[in-house]
Amino acid sequence: MEAVTSSKDLIHLISGSPHCNRVFAAKPERYMLAALRSVVPARIWTEFCAAVYSASVLRTVLDVNLLSNDKEHIVLFLGRYFSPSPNFAPPSTRKELLAAYKLHRDVDFFIKDITFKASKQAHFLFHTNLSRDLANLSAERVVASVPFEISDTEKLRIYRACLRFEIYSKVFRPAQRPGQLTRYRGREQFQLFLERFEPWGVEEVTCVHQHLSNMVRATLTAMNREFESEVLRLVAHSNVVRARGGDVNNESWSDSATVAVSDDISVINDGWPQYFSTEFSRHSIRAISSIVSSGLSYMHGFARSDNKERFELLRRNYPVQIPFLASALPVVSLSGALPTTRKDMQNEDPTQANLGYVTYKASEHGGYLGIQESDDSFPYRALGYVFWDSERIASELFREAFSEIRRAPWRVLSKRYTGRGEQSPEKNLSGVELSESQLDILNDRFGLLYEM
Repeated sequence: MEAVTSSKDLIHLISGSPHCNRVFAAKPERYMLAALRSVVPARIWTEFCAAVYSASVLRTVLDVNLLSNDKEHIVLFLGRYFSPSPNFAPPSTRKELLAAYKLHRDVDFFIKDITFKASKQAHFLFHTNLSRDLANLSAERVVASVPFEISDTEKLRIYRACLRFEIYSKVFRPAQRPGQLTRYRGREQFQLFLERFEPWGVEEVTCVHQHLSNMVRATLTAMNREFESEVLRLVAHSNVVRARGGDVNNESWSDSATVAVSDDISVINDGWPQYFSTEFSRHSIRAISSIVSSGLSYMHGFARSDNKERFELLRRNYPVQIPFLASALPVVSLSGALPTTRKDMQNEDPTQANLGYVTYKASEHGGYLGIQESDDSFPYRALGYVFWDSERIASELFREAFSEIRRAPWRVLSKRYTGRGEQSPEKNLSGVELSESQLDILNDRFGLLYEM
């Protein structure tokens, strides 16, 4: 039973054998831990235990009198985490082991998703001339891609990056605690956490961050389109009713009974713009960063939800004004040490920067890379360039994909990978008016937070 390598196999074993069931029932934690250790890369087991521990210790604090104690927990945890020999006990209770299995499930999902989407992105760039096909980029081309099997080293890099992202979110996600702890702004986050890693290590975390951000951005784009379609449907309905001389939503129609949609969604709520506003579009990178700071479990649920459920998750996450990675890495910092290019890149070492980072970013910038619309790192991160072994980075598929990025105009890359230049619903619906009851319909469906 200790040799079982997955929780599913363990369940099958104890379900199919009464004897194994009795043995398991005597010491369930022992066999759950053995199965868990078999699936988490051994080299980052301590980091995995630290992530599980952070979730249990840095939990929601409801009593404001415990704020100082909560801050002490953060400082003590980071001290242990960054010590030369970090020591975190493995999960031992049933509750801790279940939480650990859930974390592994989340990480495993994103390892597969990052790999699949990196392959899809590489094949897209391999078969696309971004300069020539600029006019056709509004409709995503369907390009056949073959998901690739990843090596143990590649899996370790992504797994480690996910764990560090999760720890980062647990430490600096102020929404889990009362507002007084929002003092951990971007600079403090960088100094307390990010700066403790080499620049390439932070870039691994940033690639996970961008992967999660892309899911949120795609959902927001879909939400914008549905919102605009619903507004235009309500307008068309009103026009038909008025043409027939009837009432709109059982109301007598008059210009004085209408409200400009663009005025309504431009309202600032609690210091933060609403999702459909032009102001939100201007701050979308940091706003989306705030959303993904909810952590892997939230984002796993987000990824497995349909658009309607995702809309509801976004509504519950409003207002999004939490400083996170996009605020902690606002500009390129040259304070980081430039990694040394190794002569033998075939001997993969996950404790060093990979060939992708050394070739395409370290030699170009050095230091810590920011998250800005003007930054050209977005397409490289979409390829997961910091995760792959040298053989994959040097393959024809990835080599041509990187070349296409370097050939493409910046405005094309920016539009594709950051959404820069897309008009907001507020802009597109300028001049459109609806009745207050029709705005109530929008509020029920999309969560407009206006005050009537």
